[in-house]
Amino acid sequence: MPDPRSSRGSLAVVGIGPAGLLDMTQRAHQAILHSDVVIGYQAFLDRVPELLSGKEIISSSMGDERERALISLERAAGGSRVALLSGGDPGIYGMASPIVEELIAYGDEPLAFDVTIIPGVTASTASGSLLGSPLAQDHGVISLSDRFVPWSVISQRLHALMVADLVVVIYEPSSRHRPENMKKAHAVIQEHRGPETPVAIVKDAYRETQSVIFTSVGRLLDHQYDMRTTVIIGSSETVQSGRWMSTPRFHSKLKEE
Repeated sequence: MPDPRSSRGSLAVVGIGPAGLLDMTQRAHQAILHSDVVIGYQAFLDRVPELLSGKEIISSSMGDERERALISLERAAGGSRVALLSGGDPGIYGMASPIVEELIAYGDEPLAFDVTIIPGVTASTASGSLLGSPLAQDHGVISLSDRFVPWSVISQRLHALMVADLVVVIYEPSSRHRPENMKKAHAVIQEHRGPETPVAIVKDAYRETQSVIFTSVGRLLDHQYDMRTTVIIGSSETVQSGRWMSTPRFHSKLKEE
């Protein structure tokens, strides 16, 4: 990591939400608007073209997260006002992690530039809002991507979420490199959920290509999945009727006490 004491600058790690300007917070909007340099995966840059005029744009491919983090820190150390874009929320499978890891590795000396992490609407809440209120009780979020976490750990965590009877939100259920992961996850899910347990499959929430499918645990493998799909598995409390999926705010066991 470059020495960040060389000059004054700033770095905002910006969660841009699921789609475009309408789904961003005002804080995120202002951070990009007032930046000199905007850095991000090209698909994220394409969501906010209205905010990029007159700025230096640095794009890179999916998988180059650490490279984007290092470039962002270097430019901020050089005095630039940098906005590093992250889809959804930067702290949830996003760009906050590689940035903070580098800052921790640097040590405890004060930085000569400001670093802010700006939250955004993540896929779980975006998808949940299209369904009604599936996340009204406790819930868990898990990614099936084994790029950073081995499958043995993912499987163990998925088992634990199922045993706890939580609503479970699945990110990255399948990809070109991991076509079998949803099938392996289904083997775990059906150990703990009945075949009629409601499931919602949301793709591209709040984008023009958005789709919502209601299904069940028993029919989970009848559908197609990719990196842009979010899957919400209901708990024993969750119900689905028409266009709505809901987990009651008050757990049924309260009635027994």
